[in-house]
Amino acid sequence: MRAFLPLLALYVSVASAELAIQQGATTATATQFTVLYAGPEAVKAHVEAKGAKVKHVPVVAETRKLPASPYSILYYRFIGLPPATELVLTLEGATTSKVLDQRNFRTLKVEEKTVRFAVASCMEESHPQQAAQWTALLAKKPDVIFLIGDNVYADTGMLRGLGANESRLYRRYAETRNSLQIFREKNLTPVLATWDDHDYGINDGNRAFVNREEAKRIFGWFFAQWPFSPTYVEGPGVATQMNAFGHRFFLMDDRSFRSEPKAKDETHWGVEQERWLFDQLASDGTPTWILNGDQFFGGYHKFESLEGDHPQAFQRFLSGMKASKAPVALISGDRHLTELMRIPASLTGFETYELTTSAIHANVYPDSWKKNPNPKQIAGVANTINYAVVDSTASEGSLKFKASVYGPKSALLYEKEIDIRR
Repeated sequence: MRAFLPLLALYVSVASAELAIQQGATTATATQFTVLYAGPEAVKAHVEAKGAKVKHVPVVAETRKLPASPYSILYYRFIGLPPATELVLTLEGATTSKVLDQRNFRTLKVEEKTVRFAVASCMEESHPQQAAQWTALLAKKPDVIFLIGDNVYADTGMLRGLGANESRLYRRYAETRNSLQIFREKNLTPVLATWDDHDYGINDGNRAFVNREEAKRIFGWFFAQWPFSPTYVEGPGVATQMNAFGHRFFLMDDRSFRSEPKAKDETHWGVEQERWLFDQLASDGTPTWILNGDQFFGGYHKFESLEGDHPQAFQRFLSGMKASKAPVALISGDRHLTELMRIPASLTGFETYELTTSAIHANVYPDSWKKNPNPKQIAGVANTINYAVVDSTASEGSLKFKASVYGPKSALLYEKEIDIRR
């Protein structure tokens, strides 16, 4: 019965609350939004700079929905916006001109060489500290937020082993979007996302999932990630590359092409996605972050990871890192704990680090490191919800950053300053 309660809340909340709005991929002069909407009237959108009279209308305005759902996803894309200016998004009824919602936002100073970004994963919308966690994260004023998997729990209950169909996926995405505080804030922050198994639609899912294409389509409807080349580039599956602030960010798709652990053509990301990543690392020295739903160096435990599930693909990954011209750092989720690992140069050709952060608001569990110690770990906290904020600076041959991991009520769990050189 619990699985149906969020849907009831969804039906009653929209009439009395602001709409659920996501600001997606953003440049210095362009941005895009998705809006969860169930009203009877068509909606029109415009953007204005505060104090100005010029109204910017979207170059693209689309509606996406499943016929059986009362909820639509409204998508708006704007270009030619004034840079570094406080802007206001206004949504109003197309016939009545009644204002339905207004949000403040900014475009991004993508030409700068420093960035503050936040990372979150594993988002159970009914968690009692959900709203407080997002309020605390947003108070730290990140330039951009990366959601790296299990952003929606679509395969709960009886569907855990069977997988969610298209209707279930859409309903759970809508329920979660409508519930999370991050999409209700008056001041929007750009959000980029990739997925892991639960928002893909099946626990420990891989390329054999029968609803893979439906899952990809619904993910694309809910997250505004249309490419703004060269700042945002579309990759294989739902993978995305962001080139901004003197950095590169690769958000990997660890589900669409993933093989069974003992398959003859064993792979974690698929041949095309591996080539997409490794070729760019080998040809361009731009400081780089690689973000993945599950862990890279997780061979020390029984849960999913690149190292543990796909050792041949893991060796290709190590070779790709050794061939990299760029300094590279790694971020992962999934584990419902946080830890920071130091990766020795003997494995990757240069000393690097993997930061795991999970869950921002979902169940957490007691320490498992006593049973399964991690020799690479230099910091770690279990049994508490958490998220990460990273201040990162790019320069030639160097990726210098401070990683700060926070628990409930902004309690600092650990903090580390690192300089990765290549």
